[in-house]
Amino acid sequence: MLDFIAQLDLHENDLVTVEKGGEIIPKITAVDFSGTRCQQ
Repeated sequence: MLDFIAQLDLHENDLVTVEKGGEIIPKITAVDFSGTRCQQ
């Protein structure tokens, strides 16, 4: 699971869109970084 989080470059407070991907395992379909990272 941690490899998957690192692959998507997810951090605490990032917003993700999740939908049903199968019987049990959810699937992340989008990540919104707009309000969670410092803008330079």
